[in-house]
Amino acid sequence: MHKLNLIPEEFLDIRKKKRYRFFYTLLGLALLTFFSLSLALFHSALENLNMELQEVEKLLNIYRSPSASGQNLEKIYSDLHERRRIKNALQIHRVKWSTYIQKIMEASPPDIFLYSLGIDSKGNGIVRGISSSNLSIGHMIDKLKQIDDFSEVKLGFIKKEKEKNYYTFEVYFRVQGNDAIKHQAEPA
Repeated sequence: MHKLNLIPEEFLDIRKKKRYRFFYTLLGLALLTFFSLSLALFHSALENLNMELQEVEKLLNIYRSPSASGQNLEKIYSDLHERRRIKNALQIHRVKWSTYIQKIMEASPPDIFLYSLGIDSKGNGIVRGISSSNLSIGHMIDKLKQIDDFSEVKLGFIKKEKEKNYYTFEVYFRVQGNDAIKHQAEPA
C-alpha cells in the first residue's frame, strides 16, 4: 500500500513558513522581554550602587571635616582615651550598675515616676522624679536608707507644682564599697 499526498507542495511550504514565522516571533518577543528586564535590573542595581556611594561619601566627609583641618583631634583623642580607661576599669572591677538601678526602682512606690538617675565618678548619686504625694517620697527615702550599698541618703527638695496635682523631687545618695568607682576617678 502506497500513501499518496494530494495536498499541493506550495500549500505545505506556506504552512511551514507560517509555523516558522510564529516560532521566530515568539522567540523575538521572549528575547526582547529578557533584554528589557535585564536592562531594568542593571539600571536599578546601578542606582543602588550610586546611592550607596553617595552615603559613603557623606560619611567620609563627616570624618574628614574635623580631621582634615586638624581641629579637635586632641579632644577626640582624649575622649577616646577616657572611654577606654573607663571600659578597662569596668571590665577589671565588674561594676554592675544595673543592680543599683534595680534596687532604686524596687525602692520606689508605684505612684512615683522616676525620670532621671545619675551616679558620678565619685559615687554620688541623684534621683529625680515626680509623685502624687509627698508621703510616697518619704517612703522611698526610707527604703533607700535600708539598702546596704547606699549611704548618706537625703532629700534634696520637694516642690509642689502649681496648677498640677503632683510634686517634683530630688533625692541624693552615695554608693558605698565600690572600688571600681574609685579607680574610674583616678587617671590611668
